[in-house]
Amino acid sequence: MGITIRNRPKLLALMLAAGVTIPQWLPAQASEGDDRHLRNVCRLAEQVIRTGQPANKHEWAWAYMAYCPLAQQIPLRVLAMHAARSTHDSEVAQAALMPLGVLHDGTLFQEVLAVADDRQATSTARVVAWMSLYALAHPDRSVRYEHFVRLADVAPGSTQCSGIRMHPAVPEQGATSLPSAYREQVRAVARRVAADESEPRAVRGAAGCLM
Repeated sequence: MGITIRNRPKLLALMLAAGVTIPQWLPAQASEGDDRHLRNVCRLAEQVIRTGQPANKHEWAWAYMAYCPLAQQIPLRVLAMHAARSTHDSEVAQAALMPLGVLHDGTLFQEVLAVADDRQATSTARVVAWMSLYALAHPDRSVRYEHFVRLADVAPGSTQCSGIRMHPAVPEQGATSLPSAYREQVRAVARRVAADESEPRAVRGAAGCLM
């Protein structure tokens, strides 16, 4: 089966940025030759993500990876999520962990929940993980890191957790389905973390939004 092209103009720009020869597109469906080009660029993007080289192609590689097969995307996203456990940079954490809100994949869900519950992870990564789980549960609400880190002194379950209403994005279904009881799983971890006074205050506040 060929690779589905969901946003052809943006894809062409990404291919040009990578220095890839642009094939002659057919009006409706990519040809077998086009698919071969796309597979080659997906392999290049994966190589850049795994090796980190060349560094100036890293942003392009992640942008392009959204067009690659899920079987190729998911393992790379899991690696990024795992690496984000040690970051103190909220932007890095959000780039790695927030895609769960628009890519509903069971493997990614388990990884994000594990980060949210990981005492060895940084508070930054854990707060962002709770943000990601909140975005999954409330797709019609905006989620901002600056807002979530101010919830440390807010009562668990407070309406202050809610962000500004927005038009929800249509999620993409991942390679594996979300667990049927994923909401209950999130609530169980959230209750435990929010009630544990030994947990960082910012993490407890963020978890309180998912109780």
